[in-house]
Amino acid sequence: MTNCYIGITSKKEPYNGQCKSIFCKYDGYPEGGVGETLLRHYKNKYIIEKLMDCGEIPVLKETPNITNYFRQLREWEYRSAEIVSYSDFVYNEKSHVYYRYLFDIDENKWIFIDQLKKGEPTIHDLVDELPDIKEDMFIQFKIEFSLNMKDYKNGIGKLEKYEKIDDTFIQKKITLDDAKILKKYLNQLIKKLEEKGD
Repeated sequence: MTNCYIGITSKKEPYNGQCKSIFCKYDGYPEGGVGETLLRHYKNKYIIEKLMDCGEIPVLKETPNITNYFRQLREWEYRSAEIVSYSDFVYNEKSHVYYRYLFDIDENKWIFIDQLKKGEPTIHDLVDELPDIKEDMFIQFKIEFSLNMKDYKNGIGKLEKYEKIDDTFIQKKITLDDAKILKKYLNQLIKKLEEKGD
């Protein structure tokens, strides 16, 4: 049994610097467990907030709906998400969990704390702990961006960006001017990442 906490935070409302979190009892390790599932399937605040609505869970699955189904299937008692301070979530050494995962909305990234390591808890970017997944995500990002830009060249005129949230899609339409700015910024970002060898 490798348990963990999964949380979400932001300096803005409604969190105001606090963390909302749930407990997960099994498979809490980063590689091949909760950490990998979070990176691959929980990429924005909407789906993570929906996961928080599940409350305490036995296992984390690819979507909140499936996760909640497994919770009910095991007749897991419902315990709602907790609101705690950022310091309590990150530095609470008295809590008997192996890992803590926290999605920072402001930074748009997952961080994690490994409590198996001795000494004061330290914060790590989750994506840096899983290099294979990091490479997969970078390749996927470049492919998706390339396809979106190809649509423009083919005269579609509007960039349609889809974000998968459970079984539904949220469609965002970006104007051509916005897309040009986005393209310039992302090309600069890709160049920097390639220069760093990431």
